[in-house]
Amino acid sequence: RQIRIGLLHNPAAQGLMNLAGLLFATCPDPRVRSPREALLQANRLARETEFRDPWALFTLSAALAENGEYPAAQDAAHRARAIAERQGIPDLVRRLGVALPLYESGQPLRMAPADWGEGASPE
Repeated sequence: RQIRIGLLHNPAAQGLMNLAGLLFATCPDPRVRSPREALLQANRLARETEFRDPWALFTLSAALAENGEYPAAQDAAHRARAIAERQGIPDLVRRLGVALPLYESGQPLRMAPADWGEGASPE
């Protein structure tokens, strides 16, 4: 609820978009997950960052997977990994190493907010 309120007051806040996309796509609690909202926020963020921010692409991959779009989720994750490797972001490369096999087997990613860690929210 607080993220939704934050987005109402700060609709262009990229950090909030990313947190919302992750929360609504990956939360283990099905009452919190919202595939439509996850994809809306993740797509907005990816477009605003011109599909160049690896964390935004990671969130997009999770939102796509939550919506059952596994080939597109894999594409976004591969792109995120390539950028993260070039930029030297080992934490994100590791996270994508967990996510990709899930997407390849037709499963969404589940992460508790405590697992998101620093860096999962673009500045």
